[in-house]
Amino acid sequence: MDFFNSSATLAAATPFLIALSVGLGAWWVGRRRRRRFLGEAALILGAYAVYFAVRSITEGSISVARENARLLIDLERQVGLLVEPSVQQVLLSSEVLVDVANWIYVWGHWPVIGVVAIWLFNKRPSAYRTYRNALLISGAIGLVMFVSFPLAPPRFTTELGLVDTVFGGETLGRLLQPTQLTNEYAAFPSLHFGWSLLMATAIYREAQRQPLRVVAWLLPAGMLVAIIATANHFVLDAVAGGAVAMIGLRAALMLDRRGLPEAVTSRLPGHTRPDAA
Repeated sequence: MDFFNSSATLAAATPFLIALSVGLGAWWVGRRRRRRFLGEAALILGAYAVYFAVRSITEGSISVARENARLLIDLERQVGLLVEPSVQQVLLSSEVLVDVANWIYVWGHWPVIGVVAIWLFNKRPSAYRTYRNALLISGAIGLVMFVSFPLAPPRFTTELGLVDTVFGGETLGRLLQPTQLTNEYAAFPSLHFGWSLLMATAIYREAQRQPLRVVAWLLPAGMLVAIIATANHFVLDAVAGGAVAMIGLRAALMLDRRGLPEAVTSRLPGHTRPDAA
């Protein structure tokens, strides 16, 4: 059991999960769209690699990240948003609540993004292009902010006395987000929340069934509680993450109106006309 719970094993399983997800997606979209899907997967995985590579840029800024966290705590205290200790106190009152919050934090991020992206690609090709661009644009903005304003998450601060419920041990959280690949001082903005909001927007706008559109908004609501309760983000991280995601979506929609996304994506390997059957 120690083998299956070790960090090395969990990190090694990550490429397998990615390959499995891409394989299942390629099967789901069908033979006629498979080539383009694999080209899109290559683009997204390349962006994924760049996203995590930023850790090497901010790794030497730990002291700055902790000082920035203290500044953010002071700001939240001044404006009455310092609710992280109270929220986690409620969470720690029940092991069930801890498990639910951890589950949302882990499985509500990359897995949800992957499922929604494949669904959009298969059922709403034009919308897929818009939200893919929104993810890439907001991710690029996030990377700039991570480098320019490294921030330690609440779980790394001593002032608030918070507990790391997700990454405190050899947990499932390390399977989808191995510490070897995670920038632990990139808490601002919270793209966990921002991208959850973006996926909810996509489902709300593109789903035809009303119940699904209503349930979609449970995604960012649940993620907001989870990122705060698990001590992985401050409230202001979420505010910034939501703003960055919506700026990315706004920019993607502007690019759509000007016809730029197709001009760019037509150069990608495996590209076909977006709405080709």
